[in-house]
Amino acid sequence: ITPANGKDIEARVLDISNLEISYKLKTDLNGPTLTIPKSDVLIIRYADGSHTLFFKQLKNRGTELLADSGNSIAADIVTDIPAAIIKDQTQPEIRQAKESLTPQINLVIEGQQDAKANYMGQNSGALWTAATALVLSPLVGLIPAGACSSKPPKEKNLNILDNELSKNTTYKKAYSKEAHKKKKIRVWVGYLIGSGIWSMFVFS
Repeated sequence: ITPANGKDIEARVLDISNLEISYKLKTDLNGPTLTIPKSDVLIIRYADGSHTLFFKQLKNRGTELLADSGNSIAADIVTDIPAAIIKDQTQPEIRQAKESLTPQINLVIEGQQDAKANYMGQNSGALWTAATALVLSPLVGLIPAGACSSKPPKEKNLNILDNELSKNTTYKKAYSKEAHKKKKIRVWVGYLIGSGIWSMFVFS
């Protein structure tokens, strides 16, 4: 049994209902009967070489990953589908699922790269945070640091250069998330600089 997390379960399948799959562990056939939600399973491979493919779950899993365009999402989309399945060229459904995700993976990567190159941290709050930590104290500076770093950049400050790509949800989400990551770094670097200078004045 291959669930969505890609960690195979060596088992003897007893029953497949509408909601769950009942099985016994191969290493403990006399043990208790276990169950797993059907919605969590991608594929079941049987000893005779046949298989049951839950294509809907596989496709939905790729969509879920795309919905959260984190730094490693492009790699996750590919590796989250078990490598043993992807390499099995006798399964056109799997190849089709992988190929259908490729354009979106490229958009995620492009969005991340463009954000790294083009987002400059305009109005990120880094200077305000540094000034607060310097003039008042590092303790007080934590307030703007936390507030500014928790908010994603406003759309007008993203500096997306390609108007067409800016209309693409996948690209824009990946770009915005990468820009937010850069903003957090700028804010906390500003905080550290302000706190460092404050410490020099106070303890020198």
